[in-house]
This record gives sequence, structure tokens and C-alpha cells, in this order.
Amino acid sequence: MKVVSHLLFSVLTLVFLLLSQLPRRAYGGTNMAEETNHVKKSIVGAIVDFSSRIGREEKVAMELAIDDFYFNTNISLILEVSDSGGDPIQAAHAATNLINTHHVQAILGPRSWTRASLVSEIGSQTHTPILSFADSPPWATTRWPFLLQASPSPSAQMKAVAAIVQSWGWRQVNVIYEDTNSAATGVIPHLHHSLKEVGAEISHLVGLPFFASSTSFSPELEKLKKGQCRFFVVHTSFPLAIRLFKKANKIGMMERDYVWIIHRSHSKPCPCYQSLRHCFNARRVGSENIFQRNWVPLPSFLHTI
Repeated sequence: MKVVSHLLFSVLTLVFLLLSQLPRRAYGGTNMAEETNHVKKSIVGAIVDFSSRIGREEKVAMELAIDDFYFNTNISLILEVSDSGGDPIQAAHAATNLINTHHVQAILGPRSWTRASLVSEIGSQTHTPILSFADSPPWATTRWPFLLQASPSPSAQMKAVAAIVQSWGWRQVNVIYEDTNSAATGVIPHLHHSLKEVGAEISHLVGLPFFASSTSFSPELEKLKKGQCRFFVVHTSFPLAIRLFKKANKIGMMERDYVWIIHRSHSKPCPCYQSLRHCFNARRVGSENIFQRNWVPLPSFLHTI
């Protein structure tokens, strides 16, 4: 929680820098005292999912970050938090309400790209900055100029995956991803490019819908099991990852010589993946999780990725 609040403090600092530019446009040359007073009364909105644990934790972390921001800058930001309920339409309504009713000057969140895209559309129409924590495609900021991406760089994350692949001398990897626009247009191209730089390539690319059952993707796993490649990169939500690994474990794909790396995006809660790791006797390496039974020691530099 403390780490998250520190991260949000940095985000709020960015918000303040953005808002500090707004009075000059809004008031057209007022004096500095008026501008400073306007900034001190700035209202920041946030859209979180109260139905999830990470959403409730985010709300608390944002409140702590607001307090820290005031303590360090003596500038007061008013925080208005709305619930998305995990639904894109509700998130869009929340954004409209925050802008029209509460007159927020910037909005933090949401984490899901399906929700963030709708909120970004509203933000661009009303010229309201949207700081999104969601994994978004590279073209997003071009389409929505008021969208600011606060999520980790997918390029840097995929370079870390490629470094692991290179250290073990693998030349091919299988990729299993959740079939969403952000994965197909964002993470996958960066992974392809990063692997190419280290002399590796994607052997099989398997897209799974969020609601896929273990029965529906069994044929895909059986097909991958028959192949020679035993290295897997997984980019899915936590619920889908649970179903995937339970099935993989059942059909013997969690045994010796199988290696699984979960690309955990910024939007995924750490405790969930830690519990998944312990469930399948996994070993964590840096910011990635490698699942390998009867593993041999990994190169020491991987611990610092």
C-alpha cells in the first residue's frame, strides 16, 4: 500500500503540473495570486472498481497520496472518487458525472482498457486530461490527445522477457494471451520485436477470450504440448490465468523442462500472482514469474531485472 501511495503521489505531482497550466488558458492572463488560488482549489477525479480488492485499495492509496501531496507542497487537491463497478458503460457515466457535476480538471484511472478507452473519448471531447493505468495500444494517445499513459512501458517489459529468453539460449517461444485489442496491438508487437533483437521468434500465438473455459482451450494446450517448444509467455487477466494453469497442470504441462513466464501488467494485483506462484510451486525472477518444476538455478543477473 505504501509503494502504491508513493506512486500515486508522483502521479498527483504530474496532475498538478498539468493543472498549473490550465488557469492561464482559462483566465487569459490573470495575476499569479489568482492562478495560485485556482490551482489550490483544483479538483481531481478518480474512477475505480469498488467491487474489487485492488479498487478499494486504490481508493485508500489515493487518499493517502492526496494527504502526502498537501504535506509536501502545501497545495490542496480535492479528490472525487467514482465507482466503475467493473463496467465500461458505468465508467463512462462516472467520467461524465465527474466532469459535469463535480467539475474535475483531471481524472485518474480506470485500469481496464475497455473502460479507459471510453473514458478517454469523453476526456478528449471535454478537454479533460485522463491519466490511465491501463495497458493501452501505441496509437491511443494519437486518437485521444488528452490521454496520458501512466502504465509501465510495454516495450521495456518485453525487453526483460527477451533477455530471459536470450540467457537460456531459446530460439522459439509460445505466447498465450487474452484476446483483447490492447494485447493484440500493444504487448504482442513489442514482444515480437524484442525477441527478434535477441535472435528468437514466436512459435505459436494463441489468443483466448476472457470467458474461455478450461474445456474450450484444452485442444490448444494439447496442440502446444505436442510441439517441441516448452517455453511459454502468458499475458492474461488473473481469472483466466487461474483456469489456464489448472488445465496445464492437469495435462502434465507443469512438469520438468516446461517454463512459464507471466507478464504481469501494472493493472494486476501482486498478491494474486504470488498466490498463483505458490500454488504451482513456482519461482519468481525479478518482475516476471517463471513456473518451472525441478528447476535448475537461473543466471544470477536475472534476479535484478
